Amino acid sequence: MRHLFPSLILLSVLLACNDEAPPSGQGAAERDVPPRTVAYACEADKKVEVTYARAGVTVRFEGRSYRMEGQPVDQGFRFGDKYVEWLGREDLALLSEIREGRVLALNCKPVARS
Repeated sequence: MRHLFPSLILLSVLLACNDEAPPSGQGAAERDVPPRTVAYACEADKKVEVTYARAGVTVRFEGRSYRMEGQPVDQGFRFGDKYVEWLGREDLALLSEIREGRVLALNCKPVARS
């Protein structure tokens, strides 16, 4: 858990510096935007694929899919369900498990968009 805290602080600072808001849950729901999929490469060679759609996101990680709705944030994005949370900004994100407080994928950066 000690190793997680500095990364979360860094992500909070980066979100505060973000001038351009990516597809957030609330903003994307208000726009008629076609779904788009972004592949992310994360620390420890982990990979996350996220499809951003009007009503939320579908996050695919280690053979599982999570359907999440947008959560309100000032900048960046935050999506979650009762098990996991996907948050960050368009060029840096993390996937965490809510109940255990465990980070599943850290420092995720987009590598491909479709």
